[in-house]
Amino acid sequence: MPELFQGQDSRPLTFSWLSAENFVKETLQAGALAHLSTPPLHRSGGLRSARFEVDKVSGRRGLRFLLGSPPMGSGNLAFQTEVCTAEPLATEPGTECPFKPVPDNSPVRRSLANRAAKQTPEKRWSRHSERHFVNKNGHRIYTQQWTPDGTPMKAAVVVFHGLNEHSGRYKHLARQLTKQGYGVFGMDWYGHGRSDGLHGFVDRLDNTVQDAGAYLKMVKRLNPGVPCFVYGHSTGAAIALKATQTSPRSELAGLVLTAPAIAIQPPHPVLATLLPFFSEVVPTLQVEAANRSDIKNSRDPASLLDKYSDPLVYTGSIRVRTGSEVLRIASDVRQNLHRVRHPFFVCHGTGDRVTLPEGSHELFRRAPVAQKKLKLYPGCLHDLLLEPEKDELVRDVVSWMDGRLNEGENGEEELSVSGRREEKSVRGGSVGLEMVERC
Repeated sequence: MPELFQGQDSRPLTFSWLSAENFVKETLQAGALAHLSTPPLHRSGGLRSARFEVDKVSGRRGLRFLLGSPPMGSGNLAFQTEVCTAEPLATEPGTECPFKPVPDNSPVRRSLANRAAKQTPEKRWSRHSERHFVNKNGHRIYTQQWTPDGTPMKAAVVVFHGLNEHSGRYKHLARQLTKQGYGVFGMDWYGHGRSDGLHGFVDRLDNTVQDAGAYLKMVKRLNPGVPCFVYGHSTGAAIALKATQTSPRSELAGLVLTAPAIAIQPPHPVLATLLPFFSEVVPTLQVEAANRSDIKNSRDPASLLDKYSDPLVYTGSIRVRTGSEVLRIASDVRQNLHRVRHPFFVCHGTGDRVTLPEGSHELFRRAPVAQKKLKLYPGCLHDLLLEPEKDELVRDVVSWMDGRLNEGENGEEELSVSGRREEKSVRGGSVGLEMVERC
């Protein structure tokens, strides 16, 4: 029986990892964790994080809650003080690095990002603009767009980023796409980037799906007659799939999905048992036990250094509610793959241990869509746009989108699933079957 520790000097409580219901009942009745049920606590910063530790006296492994003093100031939960990191990571992925605590609210994140942008100005390569929209919950959602400078836009690409990052991380993609005549439109989730909300916290991903759907409609309304693609990475790909489930086939030219969050590495059984309880009681709690330093997102240390030096990227431990929501939306998307109705190109690295390639295989197999393509990148990890092969990925994306725009001219459809190339009749056109074995 593991032990539960509260703070540094409290008596440990014994409970079964397998019975979250008994744990909740016994501990709350005893009053040992009664403070957890007090709504203002997680808003005041009292309960900061939890992690598994080994008790020095008994040698037994348990879950320790770390209590912190309330932060300075008060106000709406969306602007409470926590921590975010502005110091660069070490150059080797997974090594220790110092964190620099800074006030974690959206105005501060925006200020830090603006300051960094001024320190590293770059030559203009597109028409860039920024704006906010207010969602149904009254939160300001940040958006930005890059469009070709001096040439007509042949299609719009709406980008939905992954967990803990923001739309600005897709600047490299935008630079390459605008050269090819595409406009790129990005939205920061609530709790991410320059949007309102506690950094790294997502209360309900269904709200983010609604924001994504609303933004997609805005882009189409502001660019009438322009074909529209949706690009989603990781959890952003799951959001893209859900946000477009009810969109008429004629409204979208297609979906580009990289490392979609469909099959996710399951959490530790202990965390899976406790997650529903803590998600409701202390939703913003940061769980250090969920950190996996052995799982890398990219093989390129320079790209990782650049990403995690970005003050708009959340690098703290995942928050309980956020983790719970990611698992929930992945499960929901997986159960509804038969509802995918738009043409898609899905890309996945075979070395990805964050979102498993099996999910992309399942999407390809179960989606009732003729125009679909799956490409596997051997050895590549989760963040394909941070991998050394990122330029080839972008070329693949451009090639597929160009093909979709020209589909009416050649009447061909392509699927990429095997090591051979075959032809068969499909509505008067042809379907190509091929396997991609290398990046």
